[in-house]
Amino acid sequence: IDVNDYNSNSNSNSNSSQPSSQINEPAISEISQSVNTTLVSFNRRDSCRNIVYSQPDSSGTKRIRGGTPIKLVEKLTEPTFTDSEFIRAFLLTYRSFLTPVELLENLLQRYDRPPPITSTSSKTINPTQLRVISVLHKWIELHFYDFVEDTRISNRLLTFIEKASQDANPEIPKTWNIVKETI
Repeated sequence: IDVNDYNSNSNSNSNSSQPSSQINEPAISEISQSVNTTLVSFNRRDSCRNIVYSQPDSSGTKRIRGGTPIKLVEKLTEPTFTDSEFIRAFLLTYRSFLTPVELLENLLQRYDRPPPITSTSSKTINPTQLRVISVLHKWIELHFYDFVEDTRISNRLLTFIEKASQDANPEIPKTWNIVKETI
């Protein structure tokens, strides 16, 4: 990996005068280590220790090249991050650093602990929760065999859907039904 690929907007705020070629960057193997899903901590600030971006293209867009499993799941479910290529690439490659069970647990934890929203309406669905549902739907749609080959995954998801469908927000059950019908 080119060390310059670690330079992102989150690093530009650094007060370090050290040239980027001298920064002690982690190896991709360190970045992609599996995580203990019982201690997942989302919403940490982006840094060269948890996310790797490409150089901006001519339009100024940076693409994700790698990151810790937790940061990748966070970006995958971030409401403002809508890179469909990233979603497809992630779902094709996640098995190299997470098991399907670990991915499901991370997504469900992300759903259970979304960042707060400012709306006080009980009918407002948290955008992060919607993104989790969307990613789960896309995962089932494109890689259904993960749910067929390991019934623990489909059973765990169905159990979670039943629990989440009891949410006070009347829109939640309707949204989960789309995922449930896909399984």
